[in-house]
Amino acid sequence: MEGTNFHSACPVDLIPPSGPTPAGAIDHASYSTKIQSSSNQSAVPVPPSRTPGADPSLATPVWLSVDFDNWRDWEQEEDDGMAEYERYADMLQSMSKGGSAPKMDDLDDLDGVAFCFQFTTSVVSCRPAELKIDNSGKKENVKGFNIILKDTILFPEGGGQPDDQGVLNDIPVLRVTRQGADAVHFVTSPLEEGVEVQMKVDWERRFNHMQQHSGQHLITAIADSMFGFKTTSWELGRQRSVIELDTPSVEPGQVEALEKAVNKKIREQVPVSVKVLAVDDPTVEKVRSRGLPEDHTGPIRIIDIEGIDANMCCGTHVSNLSHLQAIKILGTEKGKKNKTNLIFVAGSRVLKYAERSYSVERALTSLLK
Repeated sequence: MEGTNFHSACPVDLIPPSGPTPAGAIDHASYSTKIQSSSNQSAVPVPPSRTPGADPSLATPVWLSVDFDNWRDWEQEEDDGMAEYERYADMLQSMSKGGSAPKMDDLDDLDGVAFCFQFTTSVVSCRPAELKIDNSGKKENVKGFNIILKDTILFPEGGGQPDDQGVLNDIPVLRVTRQGADAVHFVTSPLEEGVEVQMKVDWERRFNHMQQHSGQHLITAIADSMFGFKTTSWELGRQRSVIELDTPSVEPGQVEALEKAVNKKIREQVPVSVKVLAVDDPTVEKVRSRGLPEDHTGPIRIIDIEGIDANMCCGTHVSNLSHLQAIKILGTEKGKKNKTNLIFVAGSRVLKYAERSYSVERALTSLLK
């Protein structure tokens, strides 16, 4: 049986003419793929970003001065409050090409980096299966089929990052998981073995995950370099993400300093690239990692944030920190085993959080009048 080669349809995961992009191990995960790679391709080049930088006068984010958690009486302040929110939104828009995920039709080439939003492949196997899904808070079993493809551009869940979604011949892919070296796609309609299928990725979801995952790498690296806080795990949630730090507490001043530092790096438009190394390469010992999965085979994939961090990872990432737009650290809470959970949002999620917070504040204010 042919194994699945994963092609990530994001800026750092280019598909070279010579063959599919190698995938490797992730620091918190259990995903690896069967790999085909040319010996002369040790890194995927990332061109300079053409994203305009932020206005230096906005070096201190405007939204730091907006107290969304203090339910104030907005009487006679509504206009000022809305203006503050609009200035905040304008600041985020100026830090990259846009607040929401770029449209697929507009992104066949972004900053000179090739994207792959759709892909023609063939069905290797199709087996009856069941999937347990959450339907309005209730667990429900759905009957369908597990599809293994010759190649795929959909990322399987793992390493704290949820799976991609998309379609196979217009049939929705409800789940993508890893089984050994294969990516398994769950669909509700069968596909004949050997038939060619057209695959499309849900770009809105993919770009969202790219922003959060690259944001996690950046926060992890800066928290370590500034305070010696090690990341022991992380989770990419539906609305916010959590990084578990190996420290009993994080002071408010440290949170503020960390937030300022990561946003400064975003404004500096630092490139992010992929490097593929052999397991026995001495460079591997210098990268951030929590070890390889037991079933890992082949080369190792490194996500390199230039001058900041190098981390084993097979997840999807941006090609430049400017594409993160901004990071907001929402706070910290006590974690398990004397650790601290740091909660954050990145990119388009920052705008959505600000909009929700403003709406809630206005609603509570109206109830108190």
